[in-house]
Amino acid sequence: MRCTRKVRTAIATTAVVILAGLVGAPPARAEDAPVQITVNGNDVRADNANGLTYKGLGLVSANSTSNLLMDYKSAHPDQYWQLIRTMFGGTNPIIDNIKIEMGSDTNNSTGSDPATMRTADELADTSRDPGFQLAADAKTVNPELKVIILRWTMPEWVQNAWNQGAGTGYPAMYKWYKETTLDAYMRYGYMIDYVDPDTNETTRPDTEFVKWYRNAIDSDTDFTNPRYGIPANRQAGAAAAYRATRIVASDENTTMNIGPAMLTDPALFKAVDAAGYHYTTEDRHDGAPDSPTNLPYTKLALGQTPSGQDKEVWYAEGIATLGYSEYRANNNEGANGASTGIGGVQSALDVANRLVKGFANSKRTNYMFQPAIASFYDGAQYSGKQLVSAQEPWSGHIHYDASLYVMQQFTQFARMGWENDTNSAGRWRAVPQASYSCASGTSNIDGSNGAPSYLTLADPTKKDFSTVVVNDSDQAKTYRIKTANMKLGNDQLEAWETRAADPGQPSDANYLHLAGTVRPGADGSYTYTVRPRSIVTLTTLKKSTDPAMAERLPQTPAPAVLDTDATGKNPDTGDDYLYADDFDYAEEGPVQVGVANGSGKEIAPYLKSRGTLPAPDTVNGGGATRSIQTYLGSRGNQPRYLVDQTGAWEVGTDRGGNHLLYQYLDQSMKNTRAWNPAQPNSLVGDHRWQNYTASVDVSFTDAASDPAALGIRQQTGMTTGSAAYNLRVRPTGAWTLYRHDTAVASGTVAPRDRYRLALTGAGATITAAIDGRVVSNYTDPAPELAGRVNLGSGFYRTGFDNLKVQTVPGYTAYASSLIDNMDSIVTHTGTWSKRAANGDAMDWYRTTSTSSTAGSIITVPFTGTGLDILGGNGGDATLDIAVDGVPLARNAATLRSGKRQATYSLRGLPDGQHTATFTLKSGTLIADAFYAISARVGGSVDTGPIAAALAAVGSPNQSEYSDQSWSVFTATRAAAQAALTGQVGLDTVGVTQIARRLTEAYNALIPANTTDTQKDVGLAGALTTTQDLPSTVVIDGQSHPVTWSTGSRSAGRTAYTTLSVWGWTNDAYVDGKRQLFSANYEVVPPSLAYYIDSGVTSGQVSPQYAAVAANQPLMNGSADQASTGPTTWGYRSDGVNVKAGTNLSDKNSTGLWANSGRTIQYRLPLDPGTYTLTAGFHEWWGATRPMSQTVTIGATTTSGTPINLTPGADATGTVRFTVSQPTTITYTVAKAGGPDPVLSWLAVAMD
Repeated sequence: MRCTRKVRTAIATTAVVILAGLVGAPPARAEDAPVQITVNGNDVRADNANGLTYKGLGLVSANSTSNLLMDYKSAHPDQYWQLIRTMFGGTNPIIDNIKIEMGSDTNNSTGSDPATMRTADELADTSRDPGFQLAADAKTVNPELKVIILRWTMPEWVQNAWNQGAGTGYPAMYKWYKETTLDAYMRYGYMIDYVDPDTNETTRPDTEFVKWYRNAIDSDTDFTNPRYGIPANRQAGAAAAYRATRIVASDENTTMNIGPAMLTDPALFKAVDAAGYHYTTEDRHDGAPDSPTNLPYTKLALGQTPSGQDKEVWYAEGIATLGYSEYRANNNEGANGASTGIGGVQSALDVANRLVKGFANSKRTNYMFQPAIASFYDGAQYSGKQLVSAQEPWSGHIHYDASLYVMQQFTQFARMGWENDTNSAGRWRAVPQASYSCASGTSNIDGSNGAPSYLTLADPTKKDFSTVVVNDSDQAKTYRIKTANMKLGNDQLEAWETRAADPGQPSDANYLHLAGTVRPGADGSYTYTVRPRSIVTLTTLKKSTDPAMAERLPQTPAPAVLDTDATGKNPDTGDDYLYADDFDYAEEGPVQVGVANGSGKEIAPYLKSRGTLPAPDTVNGGGATRSIQTYLGSRGNQPRYLVDQTGAWEVGTDRGGNHLLYQYLDQSMKNTRAWNPAQPNSLVGDHRWQNYTASVDVSFTDAASDPAALGIRQQTGMTTGSAAYNLRVRPTGAWTLYRHDTAVASGTVAPRDRYRLALTGAGATITAAIDGRVVSNYTDPAPELAGRVNLGSGFYRTGFDNLKVQTVPGYTAYASSLIDNMDSIVTHTGTWSKRAANGDAMDWYRTTSTSSTAGSIITVPFTGTGLDILGGNGGDATLDIAVDGVPLARNAATLRSGKRQATYSLRGLPDGQHTATFTLKSGTLIADAFYAISARVGGSVDTGPIAAALAAVGSPNQSEYSDQSWSVFTATRAAAQAALTGQVGLDTVGVTQIARRLTEAYNALIPANTTDTQKDVGLAGALTTTQDLPSTVVIDGQSHPVTWSTGSRSAGRTAYTTLSVWGWTNDAYVDGKRQLFSANYEVVPPSLAYYIDSGVTSGQVSPQYAAVAANQPLMNGSADQASTGPTTWGYRSDGVNVKAGTNLSDKNSTGLWANSGRTIQYRLPLDPGTYTLTAGFHEWWGATRPMSQTVTIGATTTSGTPINLTPGADATGTVRFTVSQPTTITYTVAKAGGPDPVLSWLAVAMD
């Protein structure tokens, strides 16, 4: 339905009854008459058993999203089974169908799921994939739950068959699907209900294969094959159940082609039971009204088809709420800086509007969340979108989002699901004539326009109905419902509401509560005013007497850091272990597994429940005992707490019978055409781990193997190089230490088939050891301080054993907690943009607080010994810092930092409760979250640096300095004196910071006749790496002689970074006082030839370019341009796009991007000489993006450093080359196996 204004003038004589519970609700805008809804029993289509039965809500299990659930089951079974009951149980389950996207051991989104069959000969094993077991467990509380399977990529043996030509791969694909289906049937007792034979998110539905597949199911009589393990007495039942499998097609995303195809192809129409597509609420509107391309999905659902038969139409994949609703409620994105509550783009109300608009505009009756439950490590692609977050199995903590209450505004007020064969199950019908939405958007739904949005569901006997109304605007909205031809037994409606808390209330005060009742007016209509940013269900059902309505979402254990004993099982903060895994799991007890289509649970050993042991064993499935075979030792068991990014990581046995972790995917299995191709790697551990040693035994079965890898401090990304520091060793003994994917050290040890790798992160120092011998010590000038452990390999069978993660003596092991910037305990003063809508997946909970206004303050209460400010920052912000009201630092510099990395670290506080206040003095600060640092420190700590700093500062005279600078100095001196004799939780980093803060405070003492307020000059110019700071600075348009602070004069210079400095004027400025100021300078090398701020188009101004151009002559007369000929500088425009929506004051924000496999190329005329080209890159879209860069001179091409961008991060790379005669070089950036290339800036300097 196209959006039209569906509002009529109210009848003056109609009685209006508004609930007592709505007293004080803001009035509707005066020009808006009530929205009229008529619920007419004649529109309740009891005869429509497929298209209008409202199925409900589904869960997509795919790409590692369910990975950690099996760990919850073993570590905290009570929490796991409570989750099962909450999501799938009860009379009105929240989720009533599960779609499993079968894995291929490679990464198609957030990680990899195991292939159920890695070769054509291997027996299918659905226990590898947690989605199948999740469905089995869900059926223990709802045996009617539907299970759907489909695939994105396929195992290589299927791919090879498929590649041979049209139709030749059909049998291989069918074999994979069938044997997977029958394995689930025998293992868990349920038959798959729906199959999508086609490729997930195809743009060209393979209709011939869909029809072939339907025929193959219908004509299949082979159920005696020993591979299936079906006893003779069950084969007939298995055959009948199998042939009842339904077909869904075609899970498209950017296209909607299957609907028209079904309307024009009778055989396809007969083959397909449900049409599903993704991420849009809309139908097609092409052609004349009777065209199959005009509202094809509406026609399918309503039975406006050649045969008159109606079909199911699904919203087969859609987002869940992004972030946590309780954090989103603290945004200021509404009108005049108000909060949008639980609303706003990508909020709970947005998702509710997708359900409403998805039915109103395209008759979708099944909305499937990808994912509903996020049970993988946060930081992978598409993190932060879920209804439930289950990402800490060791603690048992599960976050149930308030969006579940919003979804219950639908599921609790109708009998949802699938009709039976006799159309007598009483499933409620959606009523098109009483459903409508004109909220803006088709994917992200913005209801701020205040347009009507409502969905009506009705009992097929016409005895009851429920109308769900969504108001995601800042204005109240009045609705008037009139009924006709209904058989209502109740003359009043109950109004149930969910919205954010009012000021002073608990956050859940207004979640799914009875707001009151509405009685009909004189004309029989019901009038109700819906509050802003709320969802209301108006129902004839007597839900107020239903005990289930009083139930609240579960409370689970608080988050806790992974810190165990040497078994890896038991919490223990008193030893030197953080975690360990010998992959034997003798310490693990049995777990329960749903069987017999939910009619029972089976106790299974830990490993068997997660996969079959490499030796024969038996498992009960659907009441039968089946012998389980092995294949080359690769069938097996998913290890504890590991989340695979790419590869087949399973527990197997070596020739001695010992359990090892193997990566099994070899050269014959790797080509699956993964969306995110990468070398095999898997993650384990806690994002809060900071200073630790990780060690592991690695072994090779093939001398030609690629390196085995051990990484530490991984926060984001899905590759081996996503670990901040990783050590890679080959069977030859050749090793390399990397910072992400940039080599920082290399060497060779004696060749062996087994090595013990160890990698230690202690502050900024990274130590690599092989077989107990240190091979490298690397100090990172811009360290990444926290993250998980990564194991990596090539596409060869590679073994790992005896993983240990241990503390480092003298260093704090981890942050004890993460505090989001939008947590209610965090306060903001001044000018802040508190953003939740359209948040980045690499920002914690997709929220940020941003300010560029000097004087703005953010205050954080915490418990611990320090606090890190996390967020992607440019490093130009300076801060004044106070703790518990005592100033500790002034004009503190911040670091350029990637997403989830620390831009400022505060350490060395006494362990306990504190309140930290950060006042922005200059630049821009983006606060994403905060790490509160624990007191978990082992070993002794040397406080000598503190004693040396105290001695160095001596006893200055207070009268000579300003009160403000003196207060910081005395506070830091007192803190140093207190720490000198030792304090609980003090570590080596804390000692260093205490001493440095004291030294900096001493150096920052300001003469007494200087202003207390600091003026931020901003970008004041450019400096080379060798130039002194200028003697004058322009402030408010006038030049002033200045004195720079000691710290500013001694600050290091790094080319192509921003230098933040401060000082004071030598002349009187205000009230006879000298002016305190701060300024930034762009640092560049001398002898620049080019400085190009890519993507800054004609008419725009790049402050960085202007500053550099004023410092020294450049060969480019503008910030950027397209090259118009072979000898003209600039980029080649073919296939290159200019990044939109950028910040011109940040050279990493602007840039170019290529598409369709093209490269980014620059032509640069140069004179003879040796040059270094430096380029900068930023990941704008949350991808892992490997790239290459080269310089071509004539027929010679020189390669530069490889670039591996991780989500939200910056990177730089260089190419060094020599020009022998005047010529035009070509600089090229190309993709290296991943997404197309990007480029932010480049510069060329003569050596």
